[in-house]
Amino acid sequence: MKSMNVLSNYLIPIFLTISLILYYYLIPFTTADVGNYYIPWYNYIIEHGSARLIVDQFANYTPPYLYLLIFGSLFRDVVDPLTIVKIISIAGTFFLASSIYFLLTALTDRSRATIGGLLALFLPTVVLNGPASAQSDAIYTGFCLFGIFSVIRGRPAWAMACFGFAISFKLQAALLAPFVLYLLVTRRVTVTDCLIGLAAAIGIMVPAWIAGSSPVASYMIYFGQSQFFHKLSMNAPNMWYILQSKFNFPFRKGVYLGLAAGISATVLIPLLALRNRKPTDLDLLLVAFTSVLCLPYVLPKMHDRYFFMADILSLALAIAAPSWRTIACAVLIQYASFIACCQFVFKIYDAAKMGVLPMSIASLITLYMFLSRMVFTAPVFTKAGTARGV
Repeated sequence: MKSMNVLSNYLIPIFLTISLILYYYLIPFTTADVGNYYIPWYNYIIEHGSARLIVDQFANYTPPYLYLLIFGSLFRDVVDPLTIVKIISIAGTFFLASSIYFLLTALTDRSRATIGGLLALFLPTVVLNGPASAQSDAIYTGFCLFGIFSVIRGRPAWAMACFGFAISFKLQAALLAPFVLYLLVTRRVTVTDCLIGLAAAIGIMVPAWIAGSSPVASYMIYFGQSQFFHKLSMNAPNMWYILQSKFNFPFRKGVYLGLAAGISATVLIPLLALRNRKPTDLDLLLVAFTSVLCLPYVLPKMHDRYFFMADILSLALAIAAPSWRTIACAVLIQYASFIACCQFVFKIYDAAKMGVLPMSIASLITLYMFLSRMVFTAPVFTKAGTARGV
């Protein structure tokens, strides 16, 4: 154990230095989103002022991300727009790495937690999402992980506040809905805690409202995002990608069926998890992981990046409870999610199709682990925090 602690201490400066060098060389890399959205939003701040960006609804992201752009604009005289946008995403990536570290400290020893945090910096989907593509999925995911950490540590109010901040950044945080519902029905969080989460989600919007934005408009952005594309799968490697591309499944029918499947999963996951009367901390992580993997797999209109939280939680589970199943899930999900994202970022035609089978296999393995542990209470995890190869 002592040798592992010494090794992890040496790894921290080495890995951090390598990650910074890698991220630095990725700053010039751009995608269509950077050129069409993020930099024009930043330039709008420079030309019209920070308040106008929010009030005029020039951007289709919620105010919390725009606050970061506004803060970045303070350095416009010394840093170019692309670098500002990239620094925001890179900072979010380090925030994500810290969140996975803290989550793992609640589940395993600090050496493994350190390794997990460092590995997160180099996950292909993490590097492609933030440092390369300037996306901000790391920020909402980091808040979600801090929320799960707070639940495990017995701090429900902090947990719901983190979930509130997460959903104020991106609606994808709602993929944790089955897990949050499970926390409610098991009384790990109370209605009061949920109100604190609601207050956090509302409170972070207050500066935008003071600037002149309408409260309704702040949240209507989510509705506008949901109406932006009319495809059953926006390159998400789920069942809808195959039904859409190979069988030309009707869009409206698929939306109705997918929403029904999503609602059913949101209800069934916590109900089935209730069968385990004495859930461990690892069981809580398993319920959260099952939630964020299952929903984007069955819901329609999912984007390639919507498996991002599943990418991260699969890594956390594999490190906290290593077995061939947890490691296989982490590898398969990482591959499927990465190759799907490559379809947009690198314009690789039909790349998401290559991720459907691995994601489907990972989903089946996860379902098996979930049912084995939460319904039949099989000893999938040992008390020491490792997983049996059952």
